[in-house]
This record gives sequence, structure tokens and C-alpha cells, in this order.
Amino acid sequence: MGGLFQLEDWIGQLTSFGHIPQIPVEDMTWMSIILLIVFAAVVTVVGFIGYNKRDIQG
Repeated sequence: MGGLFQLEDWIGQLTSFGHIPQIPVEDMTWMSIILLIVFAAVVTVVGFIGYNKRDIQG
């Protein structure tokens, strides 16, 4: 959507899609992909821990 609205490049970097290269136009950058995967795994684990610590009686 940034290209459609002619927004600045830094606005496109606010989402995870801004860090994923457009294959075959751009070269693959493994470091950004690995960091996104690690970040997603950490957020998932934190979410599961928070979900299990709820104080709902059942």
C-alpha cells in the first residue's frame, strides 16, 4: 500500500512485510528472515505462557 499512496520507505519498514525481500527481484537476506522467525517464536512462547497463567476457574 505504501507504493500506492507514495509513502516514505520507513513507513513500510514498520511491518514485518517490509523486511522480507521480494524474491526474485531482491537478493535473499537470511539475517532478517532468521530474526523475524526468532521474534515470532519468542512472542508465541510468551503468549502461551500468558494464556496458561490466566485466573479463570473452570
